[in-house]
Amino acid sequence: MPFGADLDKIDVDQEIILTPEQKLFCEEYGLPEYELELCYKIPCFISSSYTCNSLRDMLYLEFTKILEAGLEFQKCRRCGKYFIVKGNYHGAYCDHIADGEHRTCQQLAAQEAYLEKLKDNDGRNPLSVYQKYYKRYFARVQAGGLKRDKFKQWQYEAVQKRDTCIAGNLTLMNFPTRI
Repeated sequence: MPFGADLDKIDVDQEIILTPEQKLFCEEYGLPEYELELCYKIPCFISSSYTCNSLRDMLYLEFTKILEAGLEFQKCRRCGKYFIVKGNYHGAYCDHIADGEHRTCQQLAAQEAYLEKLKDNDGRNPLSVYQKYYKRYFARVQAGGLKRDKFKQWQYEAVQKRDTCIAGNLTLMNFPTRI
């Protein structure tokens, strides 16, 4: 029986009336009619089972199933462990939580890449300037010294200018630092 099948809902006593085509099928293949009727009363399913005599057999079976499924593996650039590539996205980092961490390798690598960008040009780049002032003004909002709507307005303008500055269309001197 299929896993989780409700055996109480199988009604073996229900009447099944075979069509003339079904009766002809039974006659042609030498199948008793009651067996065909049972196929309609009891749910059918396809199952596979494997017999493994050793751990090696089990590992070989698992490996062949992985090959049949067409799964791809990749080595994480951060922790060095292998992971299954999901979909058509070939990321360089796994989604396992690293030892002693609370975040995945993907999250940690993203943060490390961002911090590395902040260090470019001795910290004198649009990202680091934006982050410095964002932290300063957000702390003022939390303390109550700056209104949230005024901060949001500055943030909107600063993000646009930061992106323009990164693209090279604006100098760092024209970056908005004051509210």
